[in-house]
Amino acid sequence: TKEEAVSLLMWRGYDCGVNGVSDAVHKNRGKIDGAKAMVKKGTGEKLVWLAYQGLLPLPAHQRAGAYFVTFRKVVDKVNEKTGE
Repeated sequence: TKEEAVSLLMWRGYDCGVNGVSDAVHKNRGKIDGAKAMVKKGTGEKLVWLAYQGLLPLPAHQRAGAYFVTFRKVVDKVNEKTGE
């Protein structure tokens, strides 16, 4: 449904706000001193560290996620649960 699609997009946006920060820290392990220790810290501390390292703002894919469509297909079916 439309509501489920919107809910998924909102959840994905929230999820990226958390996981994008962790991903940015993780990808800098071995490149920047202190990154390895930051992996275990909370999101707030990671954001402060990323800012101090000059790594903010995050790239778009880490900040808001990426959505990929491999193909589109139009189908005409009846929902077995609702009969619609």
